[in-house]
Amino acid sequence: MSQKKPWADGPFELISSTRADSKKGIQTAGANRMAEDMTIIHNFIIRILNTVYLQCVNVEKSPNDVRDFVSYAIEWAKMVEEHHHTEEEIVFPQIEQLAGVPGLMQANVAQHESFNEGLHAYMGYLESVQKGEEVYSGEKLKGIIDSFMPILRQHLSDEIGTLMKLGDYDRDWDGWFEKLMKELLAKSDNPNLKTTTFPLLLTNRDITFEDGVYAWWPELPWFVTLMMRWFLIPKHKNWWRFSSCDDRGVPKELPFA
Repeated sequence: MSQKKPWADGPFELISSTRADSKKGIQTAGANRMAEDMTIIHNFIIRILNTVYLQCVNVEKSPNDVRDFVSYAIEWAKMVEEHHHTEEEIVFPQIEQLAGVPGLMQANVAQHESFNEGLHAYMGYLESVQKGEEVYSGEKLKGIIDSFMPILRQHLSDEIGTLMKLGDYDRDWDGWFEKLMKELLAKSDNPNLKTTTFPLLLTNRDITFEDGVYAWWPELPWFVTLMMRWFLIPKHKNWWRFSSCDDRGVPKELPFA
């Protein structure tokens, strides 16, 4: 990959694996395991938005590519909205119940409110462009991102610290986490997600991040990821050309950076 163009590890800084005390080749346990999983998800949020931010202006010079780019950028917002909805409705209430501390996660929920207006502006603008109600402007989209991303980035970092502190409570966090993952996987059995959110993540996972500390993600049988590459990613392949990585998670050049 050429080093001449900026890449998706900036301008908004990714969260280091050291925040969750992750170590390559060693399985994380307890509250750290939740923090590790959240670090991976939060870096997806940051990395994907970096690809949008870095390419939103130059793609405007290629009208034939704008439609695909807008669809790609919208998928990021849908993923973030679903992530925060899941936290507020499922994950955080269960954490508070297990810890036995009502309101323990309320500060994190309150942080969601601090950037929701910006997220809604982002989604609203892109949907208007998609419907032909507004003309696409890369500078306008970039300005909207600048209005909320610093706050969102801080929230994504703060939440890791909150999860690490759950280790102060002597609870079976591993058992709960296993149960939670099964519950969330059951809820994600949506055909549309399989051709949108899943490919978005697979093509932005960066197996080289911090010496491959998270290269094991996702924890799926090899043939499942193979099926995704063969059958799910191709449906919207024009969208994923704006992604930071190929379908194996190897970093690639951003075409419009």
